[in-house]
Amino acid sequence: MKKIISILLGAILLCAGQVSAQKSVVKGKPTVKDRFPKKNGNMMFSKSVSALQFVYDNQVKTDTVYFFNASKEKFSLALGVLPVHITAELSTDNLKSGDEGYVIIHYDAAKKKDYGIILDRVILNTNDTLVPKKMIAITVSIEPYFAPMTPADSARAPKAKISETTFDYDTITVGDTVNRTVQLVNEGESELKILSAKPNCACIKLAPLTKKSLAKGESMPLSFSFNSVGMNGPDNHKIIIYSNSPFNSKLEVVMKGVVVPKQQ
Repeated sequence: MKKIISILLGAILLCAGQVSAQKSVVKGKPTVKDRFPKKNGNMMFSKSVSALQFVYDNQVKTDTVYFFNASKEKFSLALGVLPVHITAELSTDNLKSGDEGYVIIHYDAAKKKDYGIILDRVILNTNDTLVPKKMIAITVSIEPYFAPMTPADSARAPKAKISETTFDYDTITVGDTVNRTVQLVNEGESELKILSAKPNCACIKLAPLTKKSLAKGESMPLSFSFNSVGMNGPDNHKIIIYSNSPFNSKLEVVMKGVVVPKQQ
């Protein structure tokens, strides 16, 4: 019995020692690879994508991307031409070997004048012989902003409605094209403004909108076609419409079905 107790006490003391040893382990400082995991030519970056995520159309979002010169050469740095909705500042225009710097990116959603998921980029021009142009991708989802409303404001607001939100084309053969038209209606009391209407896939072609706004009770057609070239199996794509309708500013028309191969 004493032997068993002795063994158990020894095991407990051993476990306690291991836990104590684990607690005493101190993590070292982050390495260059830890801080700059994205390699691009002879430079290393903290990230290759600036994911700004959700942004209202009255906001400016800011992000910082850090970089490191992993070569033995001195690099000159300059920003490429930027679109009107993006501004950026470099911490330096010369980066010595082993030095680090950063670029601050400002994204003005109001100046973009678009909605939904958007891809942009910032180009960093360098004299790196491996990859002279460094691309930093930008992803953002822009949504309309609505100020707080009183009950009276809500009663007067526009209200968008789609006559058919899901179109099931059943089963078609690859290469077939399917056409459809739905109605966009303003069931509210004030003018409905269409801010954006676009498909989420190049396989859907949306006809040009006949109007940019709808008065109370007015409607207009949304005509589109789905091209199944290159598709196979169950398929699901959509058209996304943004408007100034405060309670349903984002509407979707979903096209779904099954695309089967041509029979030999």
